[in-house]
Amino acid sequence: MKRLRTALQDYLAQRRASGVKLRSAGHALLRFVCFMEKRKCSYITTALAVEWSMQGSRAKLQDLAQAQCLGVVREFAKYMATIDPRTEIPPYGVLPHPTKHTQPKKKKRTKAIGMTNSQSAHDLGQAINDYLAMRRALGFKLRLCGNALLDFSSFMQERNAEYVTIKLAVEWAQQRATSKPSTWAQRLGYVRGFAKFRIATDPRTEIPTWDLLPCVSQRARPYLYSEEEIRALLDATSILPVTSAAGVLRRKTYYCLIGLLSVSGMRISEAVNLKMSDVDLDTGVLTVTDGKFGKSRFVPVHCSTQKVLSNYKFARDEYLGMRGFSSEYFFVTHFGGRIDTADVRRKFYSMSKSVGLRNEGPNRGPRIHDLRHRYAVTTLLQWYRDGEDVERKLPLLSTYLGHVKVKDTYWYLTACPELMGHAVRLLEQQWEKTNDET
Repeated sequence: MKRLRTALQDYLAQRRASGVKLRSAGHALLRFVCFMEKRKCSYITTALAVEWSMQGSRAKLQDLAQAQCLGVVREFAKYMATIDPRTEIPPYGVLPHPTKHTQPKKKKRTKAIGMTNSQSAHDLGQAINDYLAMRRALGFKLRLCGNALLDFSSFMQERNAEYVTIKLAVEWAQQRATSKPSTWAQRLGYVRGFAKFRIATDPRTEIPTWDLLPCVSQRARPYLYSEEEIRALLDATSILPVTSAAGVLRRKTYYCLIGLLSVSGMRISEAVNLKMSDVDLDTGVLTVTDGKFGKSRFVPVHCSTQKVLSNYKFARDEYLGMRGFSSEYFFVTHFGGRIDTADVRRKFYSMSKSVGLRNEGPNRGPRIHDLRHRYAVTTLLQWYRDGEDVERKLPLLSTYLGHVKVKDTYWYLTACPELMGHAVRLLEQQWEKTNDET
């Protein structure tokens, strides 16, 4: 039985390493493995796969839900067939995917960019692929930009356009009339970047100028949590709902996670992606791999933080071990999977409201990312108060936070009035020394 569970962990790890998130599918397959263990079956059969897919579906579109469940098992079975020849892969004719359309469907956009009858359109689509590949090879992930340019390619194909023009770029950027001007500017910026690349091979390309759809981005002012507010948030984790041992683990997970974010300055994505191999509790050093812009770094933590992490690891390992689960991630769900950043934010907003940091109305107020801002600002303030040479030490903080450019760390000087005051006083002292010498 454990062989099937271990194979599932390997399958999910392999798919996620290739960029597939598998959030819903991962949970579904864990339930399927539990189902197989109850049936005491060590390999997948079509009959059991269909039985599991059809049981207890409460979805509004039940046929659709059953087809999706069987599809998830089918993909896993393809992987298992390479390991266990007894595995049966459910055929596609079983529980076919239902369709709600009675009229002929419109031709869908193909994911493979540039597959059209027009050679020019094909060249444009291929150029977008080449542009994205080049940027990603340099370390840019381009999640939003990649999807946007894919949509832009389809838009250009529908217009039978052979090359980028300013008129078409602006039309595409403003397709959604309800979007904010900042969104229009962002979309036009994606095309502008591609157009700069494309003009080298197609001189007909028009590059949208910067004065088109202008929008001055306003960076959110960081909220600086007080020690009392941090303590209140940590205490709020103890009132998260508990109906089983899974709820107890959830409380400990969020207590440890929020505490770590407040004392390390890590990004939320970096914390939830920590793997067991990234957490060295003997030396108190965390390894952030493939962070923002593909950068990696070491994050040393205080001995008190080491103790909290060690206590959580003990509780985590005990919970997973008793249920036969294993996970490569440090912070886990009750199924042993990686916790989702969206779930973390929702829980954080709920806890913030419970302690009075956020209003019940509009979704506005302190963010979880402000814990990172708080760390940076308090570090700078402490350096100023201790009389340290902040300009000399600023690159150290920039490296610790994983900033690509030191100017991103300098931003905190203008974002916090107290920091700005310290900087002005140091500047005045420097001017006084200069005047005395002259």
